[in-house]
Amino acid sequence: MNLYNIRSSDISTAIPWFGGKKLTVIHWNKLAKLFGKIVIAINLGMNIAVAGVGFLDAYIAHIVNAITGRKYGFAEATKAAGIVSAHIFKNFLGANYIANRLSNDKLMLICEYFNVSDQGEKKAKHSNRNRLVNAINDNYVFGMLSGFDFLIKSQIATSVLLSYRYYKGDFFTKEDMDINLFKASKEEKKQAMKEWRNGKTAYSILSAKNNSLNVEDEYKEAFNRSENIMRNRVIKYSESADGMMTPTQKAQITTSIIGSYAMINRQYAPLMMSERFGSTVYDMDIQQMDGGIFRSGAKGFYYMAKTLAKFLTGSVRNMSVKKGYVDAKDYYNSKLNNKDSIKDYMESRYINYATKRIITEIAIGKTISIFASIIANTSKNETNKDKRRKLYLLAYIMHRLEWESLTPYRADDMFNNIKSPTAATSVTDKMGDVTESFMRTYFPSMSNSLYDTFQNTKTQNKYNPTVSRGEYKGWSKTNKALFKLLPYHNFYEQVYGSEAKDRYFVNQIMKQND
Repeated sequence: MNLYNIRSSDISTAIPWFGGKKLTVIHWNKLAKLFGKIVIAINLGMNIAVAGVGFLDAYIAHIVNAITGRKYGFAEATKAAGIVSAHIFKNFLGANYIANRLSNDKLMLICEYFNVSDQGEKKAKHSNRNRLVNAINDNYVFGMLSGFDFLIKSQIATSVLLSYRYYKGDFFTKEDMDINLFKASKEEKKQAMKEWRNGKTAYSILSAKNNSLNVEDEYKEAFNRSENIMRNRVIKYSESADGMMTPTQKAQITTSIIGSYAMINRQYAPLMMSERFGSTVYDMDIQQMDGGIFRSGAKGFYYMAKTLAKFLTGSVRNMSVKKGYVDAKDYYNSKLNNKDSIKDYMESRYINYATKRIITEIAIGKTISIFASIIANTSKNETNKDKRRKLYLLAYIMHRLEWESLTPYRADDMFNNIKSPTAATSVTDKMGDVTESFMRTYFPSMSNSLYDTFQNTKTQNKYNPTVSRGEYKGWSKTNKALFKLLPYHNFYEQVYGSEAKDRYFVNQIMKQND
């Protein structure tokens, strides 16, 4: 396969049938990708912690976007949350869509139109199948993940549409208006922004009719002109929130067997590295500055420190606070509010945004850390067994959330996570456990010495086929090993072994004293 001049590697072997002339061609790259899907299902399927942490992490990114106000404002995000919540309750958590093939719900049609959470692809793919079959097929393993994915991305899409308002023949966001008016006088800008705020939002001009999304006639031309940018921003902001690559990005990095294995459970890594450490560039797809958060943020902190220094030195040197203020203001405007050209203004605005984003992310991460500590301490003191399990599960989720939200700010942890062995090795280890437990249990005389030799142990003829502790206590080791090859082991371990999970994560991953 050739995608954008990037050719997928095809490693194949022709094997004859029982020495005959008929050959069976095995495509190892396709087999590797299939194995990768199995690994993801085993590692992530029915995984409460992964689903919960992924959702909360994405929601935090959504909140950061709202607070920093560049992509959409807090008011838009709040309104979007209300719209999505009302939709969910109205449709009984999505149950209505099992019974009804065609949706006449505005939010669902918006999600299908902009392919939010792959809703457009699912509709096209499922058009010739029973709705109940589709629901089971999509959610039997990843139900929590897909549900949470829709919940956050539908809010992002709605927030984007709410952020666009009609002004003089076109739709603009607040940032678009600010950039377009960067040379306008204070009064001109004030009047223009007042008119913009009174304009209709892109969300309000859309309606559901006859199972399709309709645009008010008066605004069709303007909406059509902005539609592609809106779509691109929805996609881009969604990617940034959940840390997942686009299909094109996935195709580029998984064209080889090594690439496919390396990126299992780790699709966030290239996106995070690019977004944080890459160059700040103008993205034509979204028509905004993008990337290089840490680079631009570092400039912002430097300029802010220099502004403060200008104020202090100017005040002391001239014995005048007023003079110090003037010096500081002049420097600030030259670096963080540069209006020499539209390019300079956009760059200075992005530096401000990156600085604000870093401060917001660290503040939220530290707040999560406090809550995680409180829940962990409460868990230790709980005497009721069932309540203790639930509290430890919550503590485990909060510790993982703390870890992931602050990972970009711990370079050693981030790089260790990226360079750690592929997730595929954990599945091969589990397959090895199945073989070992089966052989030691049912063929002890033949296998014990073999395994003891390889593992350099002296447990010959002392193998216990029954699990003696933990959440699998009383299980046979063979049954445990087989069960761990199913995605449902995640749910079982996190419900019944939440305390052990949290202790391991805190002690071994976070390197904290329990």
